[in-house]
Amino acid sequence: MADDNDQDFTGFQVLRLHYTADPEKFTPEHIAKLKSDTPTEDWEREFELKPVGHMGNYPVYGDYKKQLHESTSLQYNPVLKQLVRGWDFGKVHPCVEVIQVDGLKKDVIGEVFGTQIYLHQFVQQVLEYSNKNFPNAKFVDWVDATGKNERDNGFSSINVLRQYGIKPRWRMQDIEEGVDLIKHELIRIIEGRPQLMFNPQKCPKLCEAMRGGYQRDKKGKVIKDGTHDHAPDAFRYGMSGILTGAARAKTDFYSKIKDYKYKPNNPFTGR
Repeated sequence: MADDNDQDFTGFQVLRLHYTADPEKFTPEHIAKLKSDTPTEDWEREFELKPVGHMGNYPVYGDYKKQLHESTSLQYNPVLKQLVRGWDFGKVHPCVEVIQVDGLKKDVIGEVFGTQIYLHQFVQQVLEYSNKNFPNAKFVDWVDATGKNERDNGFSSINVLRQYGIKPRWRMQDIEEGVDLIKHELIRIIEGRPQLMFNPQKCPKLCEAMRGGYQRDKKGKVIKDGTHDHAPDAFRYGMSGILTGAARAKTDFYSKIKDYKYKPNNPFTGR
């Protein structure tokens, strides 16, 4: 408390206590575990008491938490039969993310990340990976809409996929619209777990990006760094196909109810 003669006192000071003040609780082992489970920026701010956060770039998915949204127990369920593949046609790092849908639950359980590879070779790699890891599964493929454009070899990316029997789907969508759809999924809980979860062993590039590697600049624009953006883009295409399809089905259902007119079973009694 300030002295009565202290003319410079203009307010109050919040006392901040560093974790090292409690050595019995914060053992080296406990600190190491906390640090591995906490995003770097959160650790610096909450435990090291450093002024971070708005000084640098912003994570696109700030609600993503490693300890909440990741689980190595997420596996392919053959009973569900249908999987969604999201495709990003990056020239340097093409990427595919595999999503399994079980009602409202959505699990990312597969990833193919290419490096300096021709699209034909990458497609073959994806098909081999899919057959090996998801036998007898039926795939629905959602791709980047710009894949319709002609590439340097005279073929569009979508036509290359069609040559291998893949039937790509796409829709024009603003990037922020897709990001918002995913952000809503991250915060929704069902049956004691988030609706949207990820297997970090099966999709390491995507998890790395979701933890904070995928960022916005100080003006709020998503950063395309050529490393952390391809996996989230592929994932976003797949999720947009899932979520907009579900929304469309819901709209059609309520539209039918709205237009329904009662027809009597008995034409004589009108009942």
